[in-house]
Amino acid sequence: MSLKEPVLTQQELEWIKNTLSSLGDKDPIIDISPLSGGLNNQIFLLKTQNDAYVFRIPKKRRIKNLLGHNYSQELAAEKRAASLGLNKSFRALDTYSGFKLSHYLGGARPLTCLQTADLERLACALATIHSQEVSGFSSHFDPVKLLWELLEVYGQSYDWSSSCTKVLDTFEQCGFELCFCHNDFYPANILKDQDGSISIIDWELAGISYSYFDLGNFLASSKLETDKKSFFVKSYYKWQGLKAKNSLSFSDFTHVVNCAEYLSAALWILWAKSTGEPEERFKP
Repeated sequence: MSLKEPVLTQQELEWIKNTLSSLGDKDPIIDISPLSGGLNNQIFLLKTQNDAYVFRIPKKRRIKNLLGHNYSQELAAEKRAASLGLNKSFRALDTYSGFKLSHYLGGARPLTCLQTADLERLACALATIHSQEVSGFSSHFDPVKLLWELLEVYGQSYDWSSSCTKVLDTFEQCGFELCFCHNDFYPANILKDQDGSISIIDWELAGISYSYFDLGNFLASSKLETDKKSFFVKSYYKWQGLKAKNSLSFSDFTHVVNCAEYLSAALWILWAKSTGEPEERFKP
């Protein structure tokens, strides 16, 4: 077996081997290589004789505590996504250690070049997520509460903090209903396979929250051209109406989405400030 630094511990290797065996893959591991891109986790590519997997090790407990992470809820969310056909990669997750094993989708790539067909699929997928039964899930990740806390501590560093406070106050007073959400819905967590199908990954923060923050998160991070942004918002509104009655007119809905986009950008910039991570993902 070829091991590249950092080497996995015996505990980690034993968990991988036992999990693979329970999944029916009894072939020996022939290669373990670290992958880049995990801010909150260490990620490794594992290769057996006939297959490949992605192994996750949590590395930043403080960040996860700040975001309200819950491994039991993540496991439930991963299973829900798999049952809906929205995540083809998930295989296993240990709720004590946070170890997670996913099937490596070799031909899949992050959805960075967004075409209208992709946006239609994503709008349908997101409306499907938001229409799910919420029993068994909690509101452990509250973007409104977190944004208030971050504004109080770090807001003075940004000239847009006062306007953000006003928008957030108005949003909170509207009393929007909560629903099942991904809570980290942005292009890097969306994979497109060679057949055009989409897998939504990284359900670490999933739980009961505001649908508008999923929408705002995606729009703030994807930086769509105006016509594509309008298409995506209209497509989501259409699918939402088919899966559950729309509670707002399209004009009001668009206004709330725009506010959520602004608040999502502010939230993750302030979160990056609090954790020392780069801020380039969003600009409010």
